[in-house]
Amino acid sequence: MKRDGKNESAWQDIDLPAKAISKMTSDTYDVLIVGAGITGVSSALALQKQGMKCLLLDSSGIGFGTTGGTTAHLNTVLDTPYTEIEKLHGKEKTQRVIQSVHQAMNNIQANIKEYAIDCDYHSCTGYMYAKDDKQADELIKIQAALETYGIPCMGESEIPLPVFSKYAIEFNQQARFHPLKYIAGLLSAYLDLGGEISLNVRVLGASEGEDMIEVET
Repeated sequence: MKRDGKNESAWQDIDLPAKAISKMTSDTYDVLIVGAGITGVSSALALQKQGMKCLLLDSSGIGFGTTGGTTAHLNTVLDTPYTEIEKLHGKEKTQRVIQSVHQAMNNIQANIKEYAIDCDYHSCTGYMYAKDDKQADELIKIQAALETYGIPCMGESEIPLPVFSKYAIEFNQQARFHPLKYIAGLLSAYLDLGGEISLNVRVLGASEGEDMIEVET
């Protein structure tokens, strides 16, 4: 697989399923999904499984963008702290974000099991650490927010990494996997259900008619 980046990622040296080279058989579909990264392929499979006639389009290739260069960590603790999300959007919406994060991780585990996807999935422990007093104060606030929202975590003075830490928090129920092996497995399941895909097709725009949406490529 190729990706959108100067450097090669640790994930891209795999082959797509041969059946992924497919062509459109119609000019009308129930759903058109634009973008064949983890979000697009996951959505296409879920909709095709519900009986929709789906077409998946991408201007480049499978996992070409963010998915092909991801860190491949599956986290319940996000890059944007829940303290910041709560400050901007309130407690109710923060709780919905947390629920969606857990649901996404559950969906990935369910897909791996249902479709027997060999993608190097492993449960693991996550850490956040502070290098100075100011960062430690912020980390303590983040820890309090995690505990408030029911995300188990604990304070640590040391972490199992060769770096200095003033303070750290440890949280369980995290995971890591091979993202492109994973979406290759999803793609195979999608195509087996009759879904279609067309690569190197750029969507230029869409216009809504009386009974359908026309898409220009």
